[in-house]
Amino acid sequence: MSEGHDTAPSVMDWRREVSEGYEREWHAYRGYVALCLRHGQPGRWLDLGAGLGYFAECCRRYGIPCQAYEGSAFAVAEAKRRCPGLDIEQRDVLQGLPDAQGSVQVVFCNQVIEHLQPTDSLAFLREIRRVLAPDGLLYVGSPSRFNRQQHSEIHTNLLAPRELARLLVAAGFSEVWPANYPRALPLPAPLGKLLAGGLFLLAPLDRLSISANAMAFARDDGSPPTVRGARYFHLRRMLTW
Repeated sequence: MSEGHDTAPSVMDWRREVSEGYEREWHAYRGYVALCLRHGQPGRWLDLGAGLGYFAECCRRYGIPCQAYEGSAFAVAEAKRRCPGLDIEQRDVLQGLPDAQGSVQVVFCNQVIEHLQPTDSLAFLREIRRVLAPDGLLYVGSPSRFNRQQHSEIHTNLLAPRELARLLVAAGFSEVWPANYPRALPLPAPLGKLLAGGLFLLAPLDRLSISANAMAFARDDGSPPTVRGARYFHLRRMLTW
């Protein structure tokens, strides 16, 4: 998508997003950082398709080393202006990562995969798997293709939750936890959300999911791939948080 004079590869027109008032800040990523801390390992983290760098900024504020890669030169400059010293650089992540094999403990990739061409998805995930250390964690977040409100010309690769899980297994991840959330029922809040959540725990069907999110682990123990149910993630979340 064009960004005026900024011709760097990017999935978002960040110049337009900022000019129209992008309503987000680093506080919004504390839950993601907590999730990665709970299930990931200390060490080097990566944020791929970092946009304006809010996840990396959140990590920085909590003393977590996180390298961010973003295709848009404008977004990188804006992130550095907002947070001087932020470890963010312009890079087309589809051209490969400069990190050594097994050198990264956590990769955060939120709202990126749905913008890729379908033919690029598997190679992209395999490159992430290459740089992850044993027991390394990938968090990938995306709207579900059953989320009709997210259908647009820039979402070229909307996946169902089970399709994302199969891709992650094909990319070499040995344990996958779908981490999805239900579509609210057309009832007054909070009743609609409560009923949707209960129904989703009982029957976490792809068609009920608003997202295609997953946590994927780079186990090297030779065990066959395991895909947990969405119920597994939510029960762990409720029992341990």
